[in-house]
Amino acid sequence: MNECTVCGSEQVTIQMRVAEQDLVFRRCSKCESNTWTCAAGDLTLPVLLDHLRTIRLGGSGGLRPHGARSR
Repeated sequence: MNECTVCGSEQVTIQMRVAEQDLVFRRCSKCESNTWTCAAGDLTLPVLLDHLRTIRLGGSGGLRPHGARSR
């Protein structure tokens, strides 16, 4: 387990592969913070969900970390 960046408590970490992307989800049971991370960096939930919707609709494109802009 890892330490929460918000409160320092232990987090649950779940590693998964979604649409050919390695993702890590971390959740703190004390402060309830959630973090999604990919190779490019931290993701917001809206960015992750938008990416999954795009894949579902037959699109492509990689995940971009929070604050990154597409070209």
